[in-house]
Amino acid sequence: VCAAVIKQAKDLGIKRIGCMLDGTSRAAVREAHKEGMLVSCWPGGSVKDFLLMYALDVDAMCSDVPVEVNAWKAAHLKGMK
Repeated sequence: VCAAVIKQAKDLGIKRIGCMLDGTSRAAVREAHKEGMLVSCWPGGSVKDFLLMYALDVDAMCSDVPVEVNAWKAAHLKGMK
């Protein structure tokens, strides 16, 4: 996600942006949220990727390793869904 994509999405009335994990920043996610957009992020190829997406504060995360992510969450984040 970048400023140009956010502006284009806003101009087109788009309310959800999909971004690649390697192509976004927390500032860009905040800007998209400020404009009323939801942000989806992918690909999550590891638990570390999942944690980075969590830190970026994206609204939806896609994971290639959901079993590993759920096992990590069960072991470390009791009560998180």
